[in-house]
Amino acid sequence: MDYSIIKMNISNGRNTSIMLNSEDYADNVYLQDDKDLKFVAFLHELSQDEFIIEAGESKEISIKFDVPYSKIDQIESFNMDNIIANYEQYQQVGDSRVIQISIGL
Repeated sequence: MDYSIIKMNISNGRNTSIMLNSEDYADNVYLQDDKDLKFVAFLHELSQDEFIIEAGESKEISIKFDVPYSKIDQIESFNMDNIIANYEQYQQVGDSRVIQISIGL
């Protein structure tokens, strides 16, 4: 099976913790190519704790994606569609503002 690994450094400059993905929903973390095809992440290989970034913390995370080697030149963006903006609030009431990001590659 072909796959690609994206390694990123994430810094949380907020005064609350954030959670990069609310559950093990791989379709919320993906790479997108020039034809709008999505290549989902293998999130099951990471623990939930790896997705929590404490206030003021920086963390390095490596995420594996289901991307054939022949398609890697066509990847245009890294996307996260379900970042929990206030993890403490989410733990208490099960709700928090959601942030979406798309980073061009």
